[in-house]
Amino acid sequence: MSKPALNRDEQLVSCEICLKSIPVAEANSAETEDYVAYFCGLECYDLWKRQKTREQTADDNTQNTSKQ
Repeated sequence: MSKPALNRDEQLVSCEICLKSIPVAEANSAETEDYVAYFCGLECYDLWKRQKTREQTADDNTQNTSKQ
């Protein structure tokens, strides 16, 4: 079965994790402080969310260490 053709006017975005081009209407998204991140599916979103949590934890640990 073939995929339906993309409408030429349809906006494409890149998945934040795998960089796959996807129509904005089909993308999952998460608003961050400075931008909107797009994801091709829940797998990429979950990976991004885990990375952000680790980064935040590392930042918190660095700040706590520098205060001592």
